[in-house]
Amino acid sequence: MAEGPWNVAIIATGGLSHFPELSLARVGQSDPVFDRRIVKLMEAGDHEAMTALTAKELHESGSHELLNWLVLLGAVSPARATVRFFGEMGRVDLAALQWDVA
Repeated sequence: MAEGPWNVAIIATGGLSHFPELSLARVGQSDPVFDRRIVKLMEAGDHEAMTALTAKELHESGSHELLNWLVLLGAVSPARATVRFFGEMGRVDLAALQWDVA
């Protein structure tokens, strides 16, 4: 990691699992089992398991917005996440995680 005079923050936004128009049969649902697994992988710093997720897995779990988080993992790897918030909201699960790379 290069040293420099700047402080940098990278923010990745997007919900965890939820089903808007992707699957009408599951609109209004989330996949908390999948979401807990994903958060634990980020907390463990297991970025290889995250990047091994297929487009089919992301689609079936309603986690298409996780692609935004994968870009962030590329920037912070190999850092582990600190979970600041995880909530099962029923319609969408939410998480706030922080990576300290300094």
